[in-house]
Amino acid sequence: MPPSAMPSFADTLAFFTSFKDLVPWIAIVLSIAAFWISILNYRRDRAKVHATSSYSEDWERFHASIYIDIVNAGRRPIILDTLVYAESKRGRLGIRRLANWIGVYFDYETGLALAERQRYRVRLKMDDLYQNSEDDMLEADDMWITDTLLHRHKIRDIKENIAKLKAWDRSQRRPTPVRNEVRPS
Repeated sequence: MPPSAMPSFADTLAFFTSFKDLVPWIAIVLSIAAFWISILNYRRDRAKVHATSSYSEDWERFHASIYIDIVNAGRRPIILDTLVYAESKRGRLGIRRLANWIGVYFDYETGLALAERQRYRVRLKMDDLYQNSEDDMLEADDMWITDTLLHRHKIRDIKENIAKLKAWDRSQRRPTPVRNEVRPS
């Protein structure tokens, strides 16, 4: 065959003339597929926590609260240890940094065990955002959850919902209007 001529498709398949030549290639493809499936199962098999928050007011705006829904989306049970309240302060150049935090145990002895697809709901009122630390009062503006392996699980939309709850609290603390007395003329 001249060097400039391209081999035909039939010539390229001439390597696979018998089933014995094809078996190793089939084995390689099947082993790569099995390896990929085992990686997917490994990723799905671990415990995974999804935590979301939602802000709720009653219809007369007398009461407001934040609901935190915690779901174990993995296939293994997980034990949650603490709900962490964090306070951040503005530093130089207006950058917010973590100033103080305090953890509140779900259950001090055993923790909160969540099985596969099990859900737990926490309700926070405005008073719950203020926690006593060793030095002073902590006003939370961020929160997260830790498990017994000390993994930190973020709570989706918690900062926005805490800001909404604080805005609701400021609107409730309006000064009472002074009653105007009508004077007889």
